[in-house]
Amino acid sequence: MQSKTVRYLRTDKGVFVSTDGGTEWARKTNAMDSTDVWALAVLDSDLFAGTSGGIFLSTDNGTSWTNVSTGLPTDDGCWALATLGSDIFDATFGSGVFISTNNGSTWAQANTGLINTSPNALATAGSNLFVATSGGVFVSTNNGAVWTEVDSGLFRLSISSLTVLGTNLYAGTSDGTVWLRPISEMVSSANNRSEGMIAHYPMDINASDTTWNFDPMTLNNTPFKDGGVYCNGVYRDGQTSNWCNAETPVLPDSIFKSFTVSVKFKVDSPPASDGFLFGRPLIVGGDDYRWIGCNLMPDTTVLLFFNNGGLTLSGELVNLIPSKQHFALNTWQEITISYDSSDSIGKLYLNGTFACSGSLHLIHGAAHDRTFSITNYGNGGVFKGLLKDLEIYSTVLTPTEVRSSHIGVPAAFQLDQNYPNPFNPSTTINYRLPMNTFVTLKVFDILGRKVETLIDERQTVGTHSVQFSALNLPSGVYFYRLQAGTYHDTKKLLLLK
Repeated sequence: MQSKTVRYLRTDKGVFVSTDGGTEWARKTNAMDSTDVWALAVLDSDLFAGTSGGIFLSTDNGTSWTNVSTGLPTDDGCWALATLGSDIFDATFGSGVFISTNNGSTWAQANTGLINTSPNALATAGSNLFVATSGGVFVSTNNGAVWTEVDSGLFRLSISSLTVLGTNLYAGTSDGTVWLRPISEMVSSANNRSEGMIAHYPMDINASDTTWNFDPMTLNNTPFKDGGVYCNGVYRDGQTSNWCNAETPVLPDSIFKSFTVSVKFKVDSPPASDGFLFGRPLIVGGDDYRWIGCNLMPDTTVLLFFNNGGLTLSGELVNLIPSKQHFALNTWQEITISYDSSDSIGKLYLNGTFACSGSLHLIHGAAHDRTFSITNYGNGGVFKGLLKDLEIYSTVLTPTEVRSSHIGVPAAFQLDQNYPNPFNPSTTINYRLPMNTFVTLKVFDILGRKVETLIDERQTVGTHSVQFSALNLPSGVYFYRLQAGTYHDTKKLLLLK
């Protein structure tokens, strides 16, 4: 690795530095916990070393080193490092990819969409970041916020190395072959796939049901009822045992730069005026410092409710934007909230109709703007009623673009077992898509070699069917794998001739 006139070499004996073009080298490993250095990266004038004992930083050309592993797994090492803009990325041994936006002071996991968390190599091309894993190649076009699999044409999914040459990405596989694909083709594919939702929590019959690579929602005292989850409206105050909550896991803060969130709700009566001056929250996104959400009011109107930078409800710190849009009782309604960081505008819609908007600025960082919840961060109010179909998008959309009607739309991704099975010589494969997304459907033999790509295109929401003909294949066990967004599933089929 070269930085200006200084050259760096990583070895199993530590880091070596040359200041004369490589004629002479000096070993620089002072204060490192491990001399087993796997990766080096330069960010401005700083040198980072990835070891089996964490990440180390040198600001004096390797003379002294400081451990900068805060937020990284303590029992995991570093395979590869890469820099992109002012950010640095760490490919760990088995915990996926981590990002530091503050020169290594702290690290946060960046695995959204990364369905294999055993990365082997990193590479950058322009504003695009690539990672090689034991399960394929992935690209992120938004600094690690979301990953998309882009290994079309790869017969072996275990990738050991990556490099960029000209307009192509080259990947070295575990069986000694080299694969290449135009970068523009992969970036275009990733952009098409990421137009859709980032996360979907149906909350109808299964608490673990979610898209992408997120954990399930946290559901406390919210039993399934009438096709949704029932929230009892009781806030946790340290004494109440039957408090309720429905909250997403921590989401990448970059999602909150511009986003759209949509959720369906049903109530049998307006919120009571029981001390919560601003109605009851339906959904709130952010944390206890800055957040945006929608409240349901006693007069059945909806209200845009946000905190623009304070810890209390006093003064100008809380913003209440009323509307004249009324929600109906005893029927499913839909709220949509969008936030655009380019103009710092938040908008509220009820059942696809614009209700109101307000000006606010959300903070993006490791400790801010991370979850969506039914608990109001400001006053402790909690939604009371039925909730379902929480959808989160990483871009600003109108309710029409989000999807104003779900009639005929599958509730979740699903890959069906082929029929007939066993088969000869053809069989039918059905699958369901709850959203528009890019789809690949591939068939592999028992050794993992791809024998045919059945689908490789962007498809619309709905149920799809494809026929697979094995007329020229020998009898045996085969596998078919569906990839839709970050949903993936593999099933076995048997050809008997």
